[in-house]
Amino acid sequence: MRGPREYPVTQLDLQASLFRATASHRPRGWRGVPLQDIHADDDNRVAFSEYHGHGTRCSSYMIRKGRWKLIYHTEAPHQLFDLASDPHERRNLAAAGRDVLADLTIDLQRSAIPTRKTGELRPIFELR
Repeated sequence: MRGPREYPVTQLDLQASLFRATASHRPRGWRGVPLQDIHADDDNRVAFSEYHGHGTRCSSYMIRKGRWKLIYHTEAPHQLFDLASDPHERRNLAAAGRDVLADLTIDLQRSAIPTRKTGELRPIFELR
């Protein structure tokens, strides 16, 4: 048995793992990678999550890639963390990490966040 491993995963990966573990047919086109197939040293692996909680003032989206984590709030300042040097997410680097922010924004937009009214893709935010 392998020891603990640290890499970003999502609930979609867990779902894919359950299909694999039970040898069940998984519908084609479903997203997620079985945990058995994820390589711990893949710094390009992207994990995406979103939060639309009751009573919150805005929606939030998260991208985790390698050592970086971007939290995009639709109506609040965005947060960027270097998890390698700041694992407790205490220093927001969004203002200083523009290149990383730009790269993670592309990954976030690839996650196909639709507009509420039309369902079309829209830019999440513009970098200036």
